[in-house]
Amino acid sequence: RKLAERSEASVQVSEFNLSCEGAGERLVLPELLGSIRASSSLSTVKKQLNRVKQKKSVELPLSKEESERVVREAAYSKTSKAVAKWEQVVLQNRRAEQLVFPLKQERGGAAPIEEVLTGWKARTPLEQEIFSLLHKTQQPVTDPLLTPLEEASLRAMSLEEAQLRRAELQKARALQSYYEAKARRAKKIKSKK
Repeated sequence: RKLAERSEASVQVSEFNLSCEGAGERLVLPELLGSIRASSSLSTVKKQLNRVKQKKSVELPLSKEESERVVREAAYSKTSKAVAKWEQVVLQNRRAEQLVFPLKQERGGAAPIEEVLTGWKARTPLEQEIFSLLHKTQQPVTDPLLTPLEEASLRAMSLEEAQLRRAELQKARALQSYYEAKARRAKKIKSKK
C-alpha cells in the first residue's frame, strides 16, 4: 500500500491552485485577477462572489427508506382528507336504529308509460321526422293506452272501481295479443290440420 503523497504539478500561480514550491515569490493582485475578464468591473465581481456565497450546498438525496416514508405520509394525509368527508355519514349510520339500503330509495320497476310520454320530446332529427309524420297522419301521439271514452269513464268511477276496470282492460289486451301471436304462428305452419 502506498502512502498518499501530495505533489504540485507546476510552480505557476492560478486562481485555482497555489504551489508551495515558489515560496519566495510574492503574489501580485493583477495575476490573481487575470482570469477575470477585462471588461467586467469590480461591481460584477462582487455580485458574482455574493451569488456564490448565497448558494447553498446541494443536499444529498434521501435514502430509499426515507423517500418511501415521505411518500407514505403524503398518501396518508391525502386519504385521511378523502375519508374525513364521510365521517358524519358514518356516525349517523352508527346512531341509526335501522338502516335500509340503498339509503336513497328509488322507485322500483319501470315508470308508467303516461309519465314517460308526457316528459318525452323529439330530440334527434330522426325522431323529429317520425313525430312530424305521425302528426300529418293524425296518429295518437300522446297516450296510446286509453281512448278518450275510457278516460272519461275512469274519471266518473271511484278509485277502486277504476283500478278494477283498468286491470280488466289490461287482461283483455294481454289475451288479445296472445291470440294474435298464436294466430301468426299457426299461419306460418304449412300443415295446420
